Amino acid sequence: MMKFDQLRTHISETSASYAKDQEEMETKKMERDLLATQIENLKLHETKREKTKATIDDERQRLQKQVQTLTGLSQALETQLKNS
Repeated sequence: MMKFDQLRTHISETSASYAKDQEEMETKKMERDLLATQIENLKLHETKREKTKATIDDERQRLQKQVQTLTGLSQALETQLKNS
């Protein structure tokens, strides 16, 4: 009977330990998944930031060319008016 009680106690302890290990594994898995999601969100944010920066740079270049063109036109008109 003593062996049976020892065996039952051992099985109970092992089952409790197994359940605790399973919970810890699930917690670690959830933490890992959360970190993976956060990393993916950071990557997406960085990609969006880079696209926005590229768009701003393109717009800046376009506006600089437009300013140069308008400056040239203004100077040509001034010259034309002086010569008239």
